[in-house]
Amino acid sequence: MHNAGENRNTRVYAAIGVLLLVFLSIGNVHATNLPNLLEQNGLELGGWINGGATYNSNHPFDGFNGAVTFSDRANQFQLNQLNIFLQRNVESEGTKWDLGGCFDFLFGTDAI
Repeated sequence: MHNAGENRNTRVYAAIGVLLLVFLSIGNVHATNLPNLLEQNGLELGGWINGGATYNSNHPFDGFNGAVTFSDRANQFQLNQLNIFLQRNVESEGTKWDLGGCFDFLFGTDAI
């Protein structure tokens, strides 16, 4: 038997889903339009991924590689960097004001 809180949450989620479908159909937004949308607004989306493995012939029982900064896990793969960025360059030509910047998301063992 469902309680009133679960029924209320279900109705709220259903209403949000319907609203999202309506907004997406009005705006004619599709995944294939994303590169055009970014280009039209002067935005660049990119990133990289970097990983590696370190081998320790002593095979430490706890898997710790000692006093090493980034490759501190012995005999296993490590995701060092997963970086995703969104940036917009400042237009310096012309006589109008412009705004630019860069947002970075870094995940992995290098993100200390």
